[in-house]
Amino acid sequence: MNKEKEPSIRFGAIAVVIGPDGQFVFFDSHAENGNKLDWDGEKYRPVNDNLEMVSGANNDSLFAQDDAIITLLREVKEERGIEINRDQISSRIGWISAHQQRGDEVLAFNTSVHILRVTQEQLDRISQNGSEIISMSKEEALIALENNKSAFRPSVREAIKLVLQN
Repeated sequence: MNKEKEPSIRFGAIAVVIGPDGQFVFFDSHAENGNKLDWDGEKYRPVNDNLEMVSGANNDSLFAQDDAIITLLREVKEERGIEINRDQISSRIGWISAHQQRGDEVLAFNTSVHILRVTQEQLDRISQNGSEIISMSKEEALIALENNKSAFRPSVREAIKLVLQN
């Protein structure tokens, strides 16, 4: 039986989350199969030092802006337990690229970057669902990016830099 190889290029979307006060919003991340339950009863283990934005992967060869926004809408609902409106996600502000080694294959990830503006009610709901929320000003985000590089995935660092430049 022939096993299909994964494509060498993957597409995804990432939303830099901005709160109602204009601050950057970060959520604690988690890895599955731990000993803690999330709001859907799934087991996970917290990864408190890996703060991340909402993101999603898609293997399609083309990743149009609508695909990116639909992916982000789905991810926010699945990952954070809230519904957001399509108009809360900006148009694409740019692309970032990253490479990852998987076995003997190198995958290239092209990620569409957007801004997601959330309301206080949505942040409260996310917090009630068990996520720790951390807010920072632009200045604090720049310092955090510089001083805590290991706390942010490279794609998150690049996405934040893109937002700061716009």
